[in-house]
Amino acid sequence: MDINTASAMIDNLPGMLYRGLNNPPNYTYTYVSEGSDGLTGYSPDELVGQKLPDIVHPEDKEELYKLLSSTVSSGLPLEVTLRISTKKGEIKWVWFKSFVFDTDSEGMPYTIEGYYIDITNLMMKATAKFVNHAKSDFFNKMGAELRTVTNAIVGMAELSLREDMPASVRSYTGIIKETGGKLMSVLNNMLTLEMLKSGTIKIYNEDYSLSGLLKEITDTGNSMSQTGGVAFITDIDDKLPDALAGDADKLRQVLFNILFNAFKFTDEGSVFLTIGGDISDKLLKLNITVEDTGRGIREENIGNVFDEYTQFDDKMIEGLGLGLTIASGLMNMMNGEISVSSLYGLGSRFMLTISQEIRNFDKTLDLLREEDVYITAPKARVLIVDDISANLVVAEGLLEPYKIQVDLRESGEQAIEAVTKANYDLILMDYMMPVMDGVKTTYLIRELGKQVPIVALTANAMYTSGEIMREHGFDDFLPKPIETSRLKNIISKWIPDDKQVISSARGNTVKSEVFDITGLDVEKGMEMTGGTAKGYMMVLKSFYANGRRLLKEMKDCLEKDNISLYGIHVHALKSITSSIGSEELSRLAADLELASVNKDKLFIKSSHDKFHVALEMLLDNIAPAIDNGASSGSPLDTPKVKAKQKILIIDDSDSFLLILNSFLENDYETWISLDGEGGLEMAKSAKPDLILLDVMMPGLSGYDVIKELKGNEELKSVPVILITGKDSDENEAEGLALGAAGYIKKPFDHETVIDMVKKVLN
Repeated sequence: MDINTASAMIDNLPGMLYRGLNNPPNYTYTYVSEGSDGLTGYSPDELVGQKLPDIVHPEDKEELYKLLSSTVSSGLPLEVTLRISTKKGEIKWVWFKSFVFDTDSEGMPYTIEGYYIDITNLMMKATAKFVNHAKSDFFNKMGAELRTVTNAIVGMAELSLREDMPASVRSYTGIIKETGGKLMSVLNNMLTLEMLKSGTIKIYNEDYSLSGLLKEITDTGNSMSQTGGVAFITDIDDKLPDALAGDADKLRQVLFNILFNAFKFTDEGSVFLTIGGDISDKLLKLNITVEDTGRGIREENIGNVFDEYTQFDDKMIEGLGLGLTIASGLMNMMNGEISVSSLYGLGSRFMLTISQEIRNFDKTLDLLREEDVYITAPKARVLIVDDISANLVVAEGLLEPYKIQVDLRESGEQAIEAVTKANYDLILMDYMMPVMDGVKTTYLIRELGKQVPIVALTANAMYTSGEIMREHGFDDFLPKPIETSRLKNIISKWIPDDKQVISSARGNTVKSEVFDITGLDVEKGMEMTGGTAKGYMMVLKSFYANGRRLLKEMKDCLEKDNISLYGIHVHALKSITSSIGSEELSRLAADLELASVNKDKLFIKSSHDKFHVALEMLLDNIAPAIDNGASSGSPLDTPKVKAKQKILIIDDSDSFLLILNSFLENDYETWISLDGEGGLEMAKSAKPDLILLDVMMPGLSGYDVIKELKGNEELKSVPVILITGKDSDENEAEGLALGAAGYIKKPFDHETVIDMVKKVLN
């Protein structure tokens, strides 16, 4: 897959992605995403070939050169806040990240990539002088709006990462998720600081599970460890009481900020989290230590470490310097204590103590067990209500592993109608909606006599608590963006016990579904493609449908001496062969890709035949598995009581494929293809009941494909729905004249697609 296809997934990101050469002192752009125009005023074509620092503000340019030289050129990632100058001369603050994407034959950084995110407004908010109480309301509303957008970004990225995609696309999607998560952290810190200053923050005393809280914190630490390459070591006393009362959300934010700070300033070594406690009467005095082997703090700066907007490192570092300020302020509000000691160049130690009420002395921590509990609830029915369609898709996708029956509604009025027609085990209700908000909707549902548990979905978690939610008729609340661990707790708590199927997650791993395909590490391939046989099969089908075509096109490239296009094809094969579990082929493809970059035609011609034979043999080995996968006796699919109708989706955009597949996969058997040629081959083998067909595609267009379909005796009766971004009546008339049964215009929503599909199939 080429870089343009990958960039289609991130065009809506508020910034720009880039790839460039590590050729100091130039650091030349080789690719820039479409977001460059909105951020810099320059089109991608204007930036490609230019130097990365060219758009940087003159006062920051020299420092950036130094940082690039000391980090990326040495193989280390770089994250920095700096200023850029736009084409119109405007000054913007950006969050700049750069890391090594590929190395040369000697293992030295060759290709780098990263992104710029516009944080001008955040910087302005951080330094602006708001002096009246109206700013609290402003921050509240701003936080809710930005969290809603961020929830959609992070959630869709999370769902996308569960699907099959080439490694390059997975890399970009991971960047989107990571960036969204960090943006949410910045928002939370800014809003919390404002509340601390204005005195509007409240501390709640509510029951919570210490095990659940610590599981979320350790998951966060493990994630930071994997991202930064720094070890995360925990020492937690498992004899501590688990049932406590206090403000778990505020304590969670304190611990997250301290951990984030430790990882941010630790380039190598370890971060240690130690948790113990002392019991006195009905109180547990928690003693928490976070220690790192990082850069440390100079003795003269220790006294100012908790001041806002303060960083003592001699390099530009990501963030606004608010994390420790927030932690200190919240600990004071909760009558806790926080202190720090440090040796410059060797590391720092943060010590926290806080007392929490003990609700049950008999129940101790259940954190260090070897296996997690795996929950499904196939007989449970859940209603999700949210006026933002993207949030509905996210919530539905996050519930998919629980195998719960899910209904979606976009307004309070629709929710009330739904509960009068069906019995639900749980309702997830958006707190803020136009016309009829979640509070009023919940009140009217209660008026109908429905005692179903209702959990508020809120982007204002800092302003709320379980107590406030209960006053409004809710049973609980779930903050946005939705964290999978907190969602699991909600499912476990509110879905009736008799509808929960509890088992060991270990018993449901991909190992129980492994089968053999010569030339593939199937277990690894399944792990790389989402952990299920169904997802792996979808990738194999797409790989098989496109593999032989790519072989032919690569051969044509060599005959026409088109080494650049050859490199693009072999790059795509490098990623996908690694994803499906063929490391040998992936290494061969990587060597050919490097040779194409270096224009080493001799190596390409001498190695291509070996690669061609190996790939052709793998495709032959995959073919029987795909054929078996379509039968009821396949090890790849659970036998169905009633066969689902088949829908083939053909679109050259990964993002639209993922969206359409998420709309349809629960109710239909979906097949996907990234181009017309592969789609035709797949149609011949799958014999679909319906085809969703993109009009504008390279190679065979949608119009070409439908002509081929209508000329094939076996496929001419298969209905086709055309999907296109062209919105003129002439385009629609042309498609219908060719035999299309329906026409959907981009952008589309869930309801439009489902209605059209049902209409055509019926």
